[in-house]
Amino acid sequence: MTRNPLFDVVIVGAGLAGAATAAVLGRQGRRVALVDPRPVAPPMFKAEKIEPDQADLLRRLDLMEEVRRRAAPIRVIQVAHRAHVLRSMSMEQYGILYPHLVNAVREQIPASVEQRSARVTAVEPTGDARTVHLDVGEPITARLVVVACGTGSKLYETLGVRHRMVRMAHSLCSGFDIARTDGRPFAFDALTCYPDTTRDGIDYVSLFAIPGRMRVNLFAYLEATDRWALALRKEPRLAMERAFPWLQRLLGDYQVTTKIENRVIDLYVADAQPLDGVVMIGDALQSVCPATGTGLSKVLTDVVLLCEEYVPTWLRFNDLSASVIAQFYGDPRKRACDSNSLKAAQYRRRLATDRSPLGWLHRRKTFADIAVRGLCARLLGYEMPAPIALDGTM
Repeated sequence: MTRNPLFDVVIVGAGLAGAATAAVLGRQGRRVALVDPRPVAPPMFKAEKIEPDQADLLRRLDLMEEVRRRAAPIRVIQVAHRAHVLRSMSMEQYGILYPHLVNAVREQIPASVEQRSARVTAVEPTGDARTVHLDVGEPITARLVVVACGTGSKLYETLGVRHRMVRMAHSLCSGFDIARTDGRPFAFDALTCYPDTTRDGIDYVSLFAIPGRMRVNLFAYLEATDRWALALRKEPRLAMERAFPWLQRLLGDYQVTTKIENRVIDLYVADAQPLDGVVMIGDALQSVCPATGTGLSKVLTDVVLLCEEYVPTWLRFNDLSASVIAQFYGDPRKRACDSNSLKAAQYRRRLATDRSPLGWLHRRKTFADIAVRGLCARLLGYEMPAPIALDGTM
């Protein structure tokens, strides 16, 4: 029986979930190993905006300051529909590419955490510990294994984890950069635009500052081979004008300056039967539609609960049985966060694709509510500054 495993915790995967967990547990003085095939986060089109609750969670984990240095602050978000800015909201957000976010967190991992560039091939029990087998180097033993390797890992098969598909190809997310042709900066930090109709299955387009440039995220409920999606890749400006014929009136004359990055989102929920000494977090348990803006919230909620409450208790009492691990999966705060994210994904799809009379009425009511809130806020002086003019200037 293994009495003294080398590590308290081995973390599989150094994306945001794994890197944040390693940083927090390492600061607590735990014996931690972090395993990932890449020493730095590779280019990846994923979450690119930090919402207010996510900034609060990063601050709670004492990770936000370094992230903030690499992000562009977003002070005001403007919401537009049919060429009119309906609302301007003062809000703390940040624009940052996902690899930069992850690397900012990785750099805050204490030197006491052992980082190994390898791929985990299997996890098996060894007495009262777990042996983590790697494709390179010697295996590692630990009391607890945290699986944070996102989507598509072959490790799930060896753990007996199955993913129940809620909807395959639920949404299509596209990302690219734009710039004004006259070289002037855009007259906003962030602008969210909704299309006039549900004809193209587009939810909305979000334009927001990231360091040095303006980023565009577009969310739609289309196949990657859909005619409009193909047109976006081939002639992005023309495709945007079809979906948002009034967009240039808000932006000024602009051009697309980078290639279109696409990501197809499958909605799934893991059938994660609790295992002795193994816990899964983040996208390993449930995917997120980026249109909801809840992805980082779900990941960081898992990290906060795991690092602040569950891991300290499990290690203190040396009880990592499946029944104890199950308490994390059943935590009401975690379940509420996961449930809200899934419901939001399904709601956003209905809002953007329902062509029935009731769907049309609900959509009209939604935009009317936004406009009324914006008008009331301006009249009462609660929000700043004034909406942009139609020519793209303040």
